[in-house]
Amino acid sequence: MRAQMDRALTIGYLCAAAGLNGFELQHGLPALFGRSPKTVFGKRGG
Repeated sequence: MRAQMDRALTIGYLCAAAGLNGFELQHGLPALFGRSPKTVFGKRGG
């Protein structure tokens, strides 16, 4: 991720980097942080 800091983080990129699928990411982040992936990482899609 650090090598990609000049690019927007997308949900797809985060899933691939974390080894998760979209469902796991969409439901796991709110369980851990109380916020959706888009509010944690910005409103960029993917």
